Amino acid sequence: MSMLFSSYQIRKAYQLFIGKQAASMALSFGSAVLIARQIGPSAYGAYFISITLIEYLLQACQFGMVPLLYREKSEKFRESYNTFFVFTVTVAFVLSALVFAGIFFYPFSDPESFTAVKWVIFSLPLFVANSAFKLALEKELRSKDIVSSEILAHVAFLLVGSVLAFLQKGLWAPVLGWWAQNLVFFLLLLRSRPSLPNFHSSWNLVRPMLKSGTPIVGVSLISGLEGLSMSALTSSKLGLSSTGEIGLVKKIIARASFLQAPNVRISNIVCGNHVSDSERLKNFTEKNLFSNTLAFGCVFLALAWTPNIVFEKLLGSNWGGSSLLLPWLCFATFTTSSLYVFQAGLIALEEHRPRLFLATGSLLVLVVSALGLMPRFGMRGWAMAESLASFVWLGLPVFFGLKVGRIRYRSSFILWALFGALILVRAAFP
Repeated sequence: MSMLFSSYQIRKAYQLFIGKQAASMALSFGSAVLIARQIGPSAYGAYFISITLIEYLLQACQFGMVPLLYREKSEKFRESYNTFFVFTVTVAFVLSALVFAGIFFYPFSDPESFTAVKWVIFSLPLFVANSAFKLALEKELRSKDIVSSEILAHVAFLLVGSVLAFLQKGLWAPVLGWWAQNLVFFLLLLRSRPSLPNFHSSWNLVRPMLKSGTPIVGVSLISGLEGLSMSALTSSKLGLSSTGEIGLVKKIIARASFLQAPNVRISNIVCGNHVSDSERLKNFTEKNLFSNTLAFGCVFLALAWTPNIVFEKLLGSNWGGSSLLLPWLCFATFTTSSLYVFQAGLIALEEHRPRLFLATGSLLVLVVSALGLMPRFGMRGWAMAESLASFVWLGLPVFFGLKVGRIRYRSSFILWALFGALILVRAAFP
């Protein structure tokens, strides 16, 4: 199947995509809040740790090859995709078996965390396969099928999780809801008939793909330490209840970042040259990046300045005062989520200066992880370090004057920095 699309087709596809994506994010957030209020902060904290770990392991399985596949030419994509699918699912089976056996396990001593991590990580092969199917559908510009499947999968999580929470099954409510969500998503994606892999594909492509992905995988693997260090800080120093509270507040913030999605997909397709009139699409992306940054910043600024009592009412009486950390969580999430909004600039940095991309990203994320593991700095120190890392990394393409197509990167970067400063003022002076 040809994957050559006009800029009009891409714009139309992602204008329709935004509305459905918003519905999917709202459903995901609503189901998480409903189930979390029923099972309590401690059980949700154990579940949050397991989700953090499986998302890190997903990055480890993919080994930096996803951006390469986005930019792969259509005539070579099928062969590369076959190799990618078989390799990543095989690695996922090995990692899930090690975690389930307790050999490779992130050091949380409480049995509740161990149970959640073990059974959630056991779904890693399914989680990796779903990610690969999504990639194939996006290459074919079928995001409508993806979001429709996501909505039904979130409904499955809500139904299973709510019933089990009502029956007072505690931690098993979100864990089995997670399994239901991924199984339904898998079946619906299969129904959409994505590019299915050929399991007899040549493994000779694995080595060159891994070598090409090295600048990305270094950052991908090390960036996982940031999430793990944050989980370690909250669970070991503050307890599972605080971990659950912070995790749920982060869920609220993360749902707001759906605005980044259309720009990210467009940037991926532009960089892959899978459009028949790429110059027109680059002009569209130039305008879209600035407006997307403006909308993205306004959403996070509104969240940061929302009175704490609103979130206390939303989360319920059993959920402590973690909403006081909301501005700092907004500040940290805003800066890291912007890495996806400004993906075109990072791709240019990776293509022109791959060693600098790897070294800078690795060093900055290691600093953030180290601060996250030091309780004396706490949430404020972690948020400041993470935002500084993002500021430096996003600013490198501007500093080196790298050409990012015709995208208005510099003005968008200045606007992003201004929003970050306003959110920081709210966090520093509540």
